[in-house]
Amino acid sequence: MRLVTNRATGSDLDKEKLFEKVRTSLRRLRRLGMTISIGDTDKFRISEAVFRFGADVRVGDDMREAQLRLIRDGEAVVHTQAPSQGSLIPTDEGSDSVESNDNDTENNQQEADV
Repeated sequence: MRLVTNRATGSDLDKEKLFEKVRTSLRRLRRLGMTISIGDTDKFRISEAVFRFGADVRVGDDMREAQLRLIRDGEAVVHTQAPSQGSLIPTDEGSDSVESNDNDTENNQQEADV
């Protein structure tokens, strides 16, 4: 009966979900600079610093110490620039109302100047 009907089985759906999660993870690693794409294909290369970090941690070294050592040696970079996007988490209501009052005051002053 299975050969007659071509319905997707649970394992097919699980495989599809797994492939989607792997694609998402690889995209994130590429954005972080841990992988380097090779041409237009789906192939990629893992950066050498990631291998060195993995080897240090696998040996049993402290993860934080391994990160600091890579930064000190210039193999990893610390980004000190704050993200350009504001927080998506709403803050408490009190600070929002104060900020909107400040904006209203500035707008009123600009209108009065005109």
